[in-house]
Amino acid sequence: MKTRVDERVQTCFPVQVRFPGASARVCIRDISISGCRMKTDDKSARVGATIVLQLTDDTYTSGEIVRKLGTDFGVRFHRPVAEVIIDQIAARLE
Repeated sequence: MKTRVDERVQTCFPVQVRFPGASARVCIRDISISGCRMKTDDKSARVGATIVLQLTDDTYTSGEIVRKLGTDFGVRFHRPVAEVIIDQIAARLE
């Protein structure tokens, strides 16, 4: 199994996510430039689904749900998120 090599920022902040056929608020538990771990009990969250996350007021990214463990889901972004966005998210926690 491939492990994530990008530095993770531990967090807990809500974001809006669009799943196929649904939209919901989820909690991002950690994030890096290549992916994130989110918590949700929304039934639309399924491994293999392509989703769109709103990370900031004007930053959206898409990714694929690649794993599930209980109500936690691993997401691999289709394109890396700019480090400045990760820094903005980290600054919210300080």
